[in-house]
Amino acid sequence: MQDYLKDILNRVSFDKELFLNEFKKHRRWLTPEECELLDAWVLENHSEIIGDRTINPVAG
Repeated sequence: MQDYLKDILNRVSFDKELFLNEFKKHRRWLTPEECELLDAWVLENHSEIIGDRTINPVAG
């Protein structure tokens, strides 16, 4: 599931709003451990989209 989500996020990374929408939507299906790994991956690979914010799927 995580690999599929990473592929989707890579494909929509051209649009910040779309990226964040997909990120929030798919986190619902992940375990807390998977969410932590995904958060780390996003910060490592797409920090320009997230910026200086902490990843928070609720606050958006």
